[in-house]
Amino acid sequence: GLRQIAARIDLFGIIGFATTMTSLVVFLMPLPHVTWAALIVFLVAAAFTAWWELRRSAPFFDLRGLASNGALARTYLRQALTLLGVYSMMFGLTQWMEAAYGLSTLETGLMLLPMGAVSALLSRPLARRNLVRGPVIASALSMLLGSAGIMLLDSGSPVIALVLVSLVFGVTSATTTVGNQTALYQAAPADQIGTASGLFRTFGYLGTITSSVIGGIVFRDGASDQGLHSLGLVLVVAGVAVLLLTVLDRRLMRRVTTS
Repeated sequence: GLRQIAARIDLFGIIGFATTMTSLVVFLMPLPHVTWAALIVFLVAAAFTAWWELRRSAPFFDLRGLASNGALARTYLRQALTLLGVYSMMFGLTQWMEAAYGLSTLETGLMLLPMGAVSALLSRPLARRNLVRGPVIASALSMLLGSAGIMLLDSGSPVIALVLVSLVFGVTSATTTVGNQTALYQAAPADQIGTASGLFRTFGYLGTITSSVIGGIVFRDGASDQGLHSLGLVLVVAGVAVLLLTVLDRRLMRRVTTS
């Protein structure tokens, strides 16, 4: 019946979650300018959604389940922070290459080809082996290395330095997708794999959106070497966080692979 369907779908949970995410995006995008209305809507919607979902026996967003499943929560955080790094490099570095380094739009696009090529070449063989530990460790280390490389770039750096940074982040892009996706399947309960996969994508999108916000903040006075170094510093901090979420995760560090 209609009432049973409504109870299973958790319509209020879906609306609350959607409102929370939408208001968060609206709040983040104009930063450093603060949109107070969006912030208030976000806080109210988040509080309502948390209150509602904690009362539900079958919630859309299972807060209790997420709190009790540390491996799944850490997978979400790793994915969000790593994609923050990958897309900050794509958005921020390309903006700097055009405005400060002096490359044309075409040349800037070509500088990203190594990243795409490495990501494509690595993704398939890694995915076929269903690995977890190796890819997530490689993702954290390559992100940290690439972020440190961004801090060393300036307007006088040779082109090969830009290519190397692009190559390193290509490794990050491939390994984070493969490793964290497999970790998700291992950590999520079998009857919630669909919702868990959707939340995995949601956290990834939040990392992507935040990368745009960070780029807007560090380049608020124009793309410059100083702004690029500030971006690199933020990404180094994010890379350290990803590395800690990886190497300190005892469950992840155990040798667990799917057949």
